[in-house]
Amino acid sequence: MPVETIKCRECGSADVTEFKAGSYVCGHCESVFKHVAPAGTIVACEIDGCGVLAVGRCVSCGRAFCGTHGSGSSCRACYVELVDKQRRARAAEEIAQRKQAAAAAAAAADREQQAKTDTLARIRSMDEPFARLVTLMRSLFTIRDSEGSVWWPLGFDGSLLTQVCPEIWPTPPPFSGGEVVVRCDAQAVARWFAARALKAGLNPDSQTTWTTSRRTLTGRAKISDGPPEAAWAFPGGGMRRGDHYVPAYIFRDGRLKVHLGPGDSDRPHSLRACVLIRMAELLEL
Repeated sequence: MPVETIKCRECGSADVTEFKAGSYVCGHCESVFKHVAPAGTIVACEIDGCGVLAVGRCVSCGRAFCGTHGSGSSCRACYVELVDKQRRARAAEEIAQRKQAAAAAAAAADREQQAKTDTLARIRSMDEPFARLVTLMRSLFTIRDSEGSVWWPLGFDGSLLTQVCPEIWPTPPPFSGGEVVVRCDAQAVARWFAARALKAGLNPDSQTTWTTSRRTLTGRAKISDGPPEAAWAFPGGGMRRGDHYVPAYIFRDGRLKVHLGPGDSDRPHSLRACVLIRMAELLEL
């Protein structure tokens, strides 16, 4: 019995593909038609000269296939090729995505580095040493909690501080890995801040009182509170009391208060970094 060759109804081309049972599309003129094999016609498997009764025709190569050499709408060889092609396409897409992500990350790193370079150049151009100090602190460090904690980053290069603020750090400070505390004339920094803030029209944001004491004939301290005074508040910037830091205050005349009670020095030789960072934030430096 002959094996039927299916041809296009419109153009007669044998380049036809069965896309579902009994339905075909012409690869030459793209016509779609249906075909029912006439009685007595046998379609044999065309894969590797098999000759077994065909169960379908491959939509990719157009060859008839038996149950051994294919299933569904594809012969086994075309199915394997299709799967491999899809795998290679996914792999290529993943590689392209990784390259794109790497390029985006590199571009972001370049922008960040350029921003740091521009910021440092702007800071170096400032004439006032304390302006450079507070702006540098704000650009390098972040206040981590409500206690005003600021820590040295791991492996921090202290030479940067010397390059920008040689008045404060004549030599690079040793890396300690602990909290950032800047040794300086704190009262001088406070006077600078008050003058700069008032000149910028920045008024104090809180009120506090001075607590004073004096010795009596019996040797006991007599404590009295002065009248409330307007001041800028710096949370966590004062001395440690128990398990927390009290606020620091700077008054309009530049006085610095770092404690709540008598008996503590008001002339500290260092400032917590959170005070300097907040100064820069208030002054928008």
